Amino acid sequence: MACEFDAPEGVTSHVLANAQLPTLPPGQYTILAAFVLACPRRRVLKIIARATGAKCLPAARIPPAGDALHDSHAEILARRAAVRWFYEEIGRDVAGERSTWLRRGEGAGTGEGDGGRYELEEGVRLHLYVSTPPCGDASTRFLASFQDPAIALLKDGSPLPSPSPNVALLPETAPALALARGRDGYALYGVLRTKPGRADSPRTECMSCADKIALWAVCGVQGALLAAVLKPVWIASVTIGEVGDADREVVREDCERAFGGRVRGVRDLPVGYALHEPAIHFTALPFASARTSVLVAHPGCTPKSSNESLAWHADSASPPDVLINGRKRGVAPKHAHNARFWCAPSPLPSARLGQ
Repeated sequence: MACEFDAPEGVTSHVLANAQLPTLPPGQYTILAAFVLACPRRRVLKIIARATGAKCLPAARIPPAGDALHDSHAEILARRAAVRWFYEEIGRDVAGERSTWLRRGEGAGTGEGDGGRYELEEGVRLHLYVSTPPCGDASTRFLASFQDPAIALLKDGSPLPSPSPNVALLPETAPALALARGRDGYALYGVLRTKPGRADSPRTECMSCADKIALWAVCGVQGALLAAVLKPVWIASVTIGEVGDADREVVREDCERAFGGRVRGVRDLPVGYALHEPAIHFTALPFASARTSVLVAHPGCTPKSSNESLAWHADSASPPDVLINGRKRGVAPKHAHNARFWCAPSPLPSARLGQ
């Protein structure tokens, strides 16, 4: 589908037009995230992954067997789905179905160069759409602007724990000296934060989406395992919804700091890795299941986040994963530990790329 590949509104309209999401019950909302590849030469966009979700498992409910997803926020599930698409796209190319989005690097079959790892085709860019500002350092001021002043003062004055002696803080973040829970101490900028933001929610050990996006800005979205066959893939831009014109300057400043500014001092990275700060864009196009859209559709209601999450990736015959509490919806408790009912893993391509 050809469209305005480089414009934030083009990315957003493409995502929303192809969302294909189930309708939520009245009064419920969710967050939507999607990874989109853009090819300027062909002027084509391709959604490789999309997900919804706003939940994560409390620390007390993390299963010891590791058979449930800890973090079901939309951005994290979308990245997980994108990784699976990259695996499968490489597998298709290895099997002879040439990819139009990836190419083999130099040195394939020779043992020289980069060993033939895959990379994005020349000029192809990866974009991220999120229907609301990501949780954590990127959205504390944005969320604070909607809070009751008394609650805001209480949260601003919440004590912060001391940093772990095993955590090395960069000079830019050293003044914060903390790992904050949710929105506690949100007058501190650049601090690492766990989910969730609500004070009445159980404690979790999941890092905020803003912290994870900052990690991807340095290491790429592909992760350590996929890096064996794919060079780092960085996010070129992040397009964010639900931010009005009056708040955009503040949110842009916070996102630029959260996604890249606070890690500019990172040093001694492996060869091939470097900070790639994504461009920050905003869109006025509404997501039908966003919190603000629910408020418009149901005036006077108190929107509640949906317990369900969804994860989908392109070019797959399998249906999307629908998750509750980190597991597939509808799985009986007695089957929870059966690998057949777990969320789909991401298998490595069967071929050795050096051959």
